[in-house]
Amino acid sequence: MRNLANWLRSQGKQCTVAGWPDRDPGPWPAGLTVETVLAVGPDGAQTQWAVDVMTIPVPASTAAGMAEARQQLHVPAAQLAESAHRAVTISIRIPAGDSAARKTYYQEVLTRVEEALRTGSDYYDASGKDPATQVLLSDGEFLGDPSESHGAVRVHLVPFTGGSADLLAELQSTLVAPLDKKLGNQLKRAKDHGYHTLLLLDQVGNQSMPAGVTWLPSASAVGTIAAQRVAAYPGVLDAAVLAQPDDSLVQVFGDSI
Repeated sequence: MRNLANWLRSQGKQCTVAGWPDRDPGPWPAGLTVETVLAVGPDGAQTQWAVDVMTIPVPASTAAGMAEARQQLHVPAAQLAESAHRAVTISIRIPAGDSAARKTYYQEVLTRVEEALRTGSDYYDASGKDPATQVLLSDGEFLGDPSESHGAVRVHLVPFTGGSADLLAELQSTLVAPLDKKLGNQLKRAKDHGYHTLLLLDQVGNQSMPAGVTWLPSASAVGTIAAQRVAAYPGVLDAAVLAQPDDSLVQVFGDSI
């Protein structure tokens, strides 16, 4: 939320946090349960924006596939990286097929990790047949999630963008239900109380999320689905902003805040 306020200020807009209704409901109208209220604009002409946050969910199949992939890949890849005093980002496709076929793929990935660390060169399939499988080398270690005890880590394991060729179809299956819940509940109540409404769609997440932090549907894809659902709740949402993994923010729906 601090990044959102800073983002608005970077655009020349005065912005202050007026409060946190979900944590401290006392001063706020009954039923207002949004994450925060921002006062945007110059003194004496401020507009109050009720802001709620929603994490971009990963497809269930991606979450399950990544759980299995971590079991198969994380420890041996970390051992290889530790021996080479390097860190690796491993991008994978979620393998299909039976258990034997999936294990064969995981072994191929580990072979590519070993090869990349031995040669000092990133790996990708130059033939273009398997663009999802990549190994990217980094010096040192990655900074781990401060809330986790393991601290710095040698391996980032991430799913290739989308588990199928139809990214919009995946977003339809994962984004619609939580969006409808926000639009029909917290944000509608805020609008009924007279607030401008803003939804912060969080693509950053945290390391404990089922597919990590690199489920990366594009801003335009997220905006397409958001616009479709907002149409079913006319007048409820004024704007939506997407928080991306590089800490940047981009508005994906609505008029300028």
